[in-house]
Amino acid sequence: MTNVIIGRCAVRVVRRGGWNWGPSPRRILDGVVHSLPELLTRKLAQILDTETDYEFSAPVRVRIPLRLSDLIDDVPTRVATGACATHESAGSFETRLEDALREALNLRVGLIAEPSQGELDAEEAVAVPRLVVPGDRLPGGAPQRLLMAWHDRGELEARLANFTFAELESWHARLLVRPSDSRQLPDGVTIEGAETIDDFVIRRVPSNRGGEATEPLRQRLILAMQLAAHFRILPNHPVVRETLDRLLPIGGQRDASVARTRGSDQQRQHPPTGSVTRSSETERQLPTARLHAPTPTRLSTTEAENWEVHVPCALPFLLLGPLAKLGYFEALDAVLDVAELSREATHFARVLAYKVLDPPERGWRRSPGSIVTATAFAGQRIPIGEEGLTQFAHRIAPHTGLLDRLLADALVRGYTRGTAPMLWCAQDEGPSGFLLTDVDGCFPIVWVDDLATLPNLLKQLGSAVLLVCGTGANSTVLSEVAKLGLSFVTVLAPTRGEPWREIRQGPVRLGWTNHEMPSSVLVLQAACNLASASDESNGLWEALAVQRPGIVCADRPMLECTATLAAATAAGTIAWELWRNRERTTPQAVLQYFKDFDANIRFTDESVSVRLPMGRRRDDLSRAGLLDPVSGIPWFRGRVVEFGVA
Repeated sequence: MTNVIIGRCAVRVVRRGGWNWGPSPRRILDGVVHSLPELLTRKLAQILDTETDYEFSAPVRVRIPLRLSDLIDDVPTRVATGACATHESAGSFETRLEDALREALNLRVGLIAEPSQGELDAEEAVAVPRLVVPGDRLPGGAPQRLLMAWHDRGELEARLANFTFAELESWHARLLVRPSDSRQLPDGVTIEGAETIDDFVIRRVPSNRGGEATEPLRQRLILAMQLAAHFRILPNHPVVRETLDRLLPIGGQRDASVARTRGSDQQRQHPPTGSVTRSSETERQLPTARLHAPTPTRLSTTEAENWEVHVPCALPFLLLGPLAKLGYFEALDAVLDVAELSREATHFARVLAYKVLDPPERGWRRSPGSIVTATAFAGQRIPIGEEGLTQFAHRIAPHTGLLDRLLADALVRGYTRGTAPMLWCAQDEGPSGFLLTDVDGCFPIVWVDDLATLPNLLKQLGSAVLLVCGTGANSTVLSEVAKLGLSFVTVLAPTRGEPWREIRQGPVRLGWTNHEMPSSVLVLQAACNLASASDESNGLWEALAVQRPGIVCADRPMLECTATLAAATAAGTIAWELWRNRERTTPQAVLQYFKDFDANIRFTDESVSVRLPMGRRRDDLSRAGLLDPVSGIPWFRGRVVEFGVA
């Protein structure tokens, strides 16, 4: 059994969400206190390397949200005695504890572990060099963490395939151009295996590098993440950059040594295990990261003080949970870093808040309550004018595509296959373009400027028919949709002799379509949803895009669209979780239901406490799991958002 020594362990059980302590309050506390030491010992022995000594001198804090049912039945006691194998709640408790320990100790699955057999050929599996850094996670910025998470989930290549050339250039510059701290190996770091980085890269460089101009940038990012995972190497280390510049340069032809190395690769004799192969040109050592995690940004003296504010609407804070579960803030943190706007994350917070607060009078004059709420939501005490928002919108505009795609991917995965989505054509007010929404829940799937992307989107959704409506819907738009080979259903009648057919259900005309079989079940079902879907999409567009501008008089709509999609997705999730079993749900209904849902917000060095008034609305949110703690919000700088009772 692995020896685990814990100098001091303090356990605190906090009651949240309205549940009581049950008939035997002491029973819960005693069960947790008595079973936790053995459970911690067992879990630490599982996740740590038994052949390596670890010492964590800094305090380790573990937070595990649980329901009352997870504690009331002596779950911790079952876990400690090994009886949890047949107990569902205990299994969940163990999994949550293991995940929390890995996060607290900076241990990530897939970064310290050996490479998977599927990724390596038989020869590589024999000896793969890596740097062993005891008990530490490879440090790096938010972009690296996001790409590494995609790599661990096997999504990296698919995600990067959707990057534009401008995005690839920005991310490549951020990850592979900025210099790292050192070339040297620190004390305590060893090398296992004998292959060099050159060998690793050569086996993965594509032999045919033809195609789009974006491909070299994409391949370099993929290789950099593979190197980071297998060698524990920072992507921007000089050794990585030099290797990629030689073997996978941007533009021009690859170094001739690659072909020679490929030809002689099978005859290469590997040096003994434990030695380091050195370059023929210069003596090179494998790089590594520092032995400590990156220091979080410290709050200023003013921001670090404990302070409290009352806000007339807590809805912006309710958006955090649904977006966090989609990984939105992890991506936002990376986008802000790439755009060099991390210090201006509060601007994004204010834009997002204004999307769900009171509409400004005359289109520009915000109410005092909205200003107070948006300021508190950004973690600030003093309101700031909107001039900075305009400048922020200009700078972040080229980088917002990733955030929109992240939401679109999540909504596509949850889409009900076979149903017809609504294409809302917006031309009169607000940003012009096309909004594709889900009929069930009125979720905004994607915002597009070019209709040419529709066939691929509909293929992903598994839809054969498209509902088309909106202020900008006309015969020209419908003709373009038809040229793309798509079938549509609309309320517009043909005006120029278009070969559209009536959709009739008995004596009632439901609309028009270019489908060959207007009386088919597929077309009739879509036509029956046309009126309600059109009204709901119109209400969504009016409420969030037209009436509630995130930036007054914004001349670049990219951030406006991004904030609209984020707010609508989060509000739609709240509506879906609360009311889907009793009525149709829309994001704009949440704006009305929670517009006067006030709260007291208390800021400390470690947390942001949102204390909500007791009542039906809070109880409904709690039962739906919408008041769980949220962490990783970029503008709160490490503070955890917790929901309590006012």
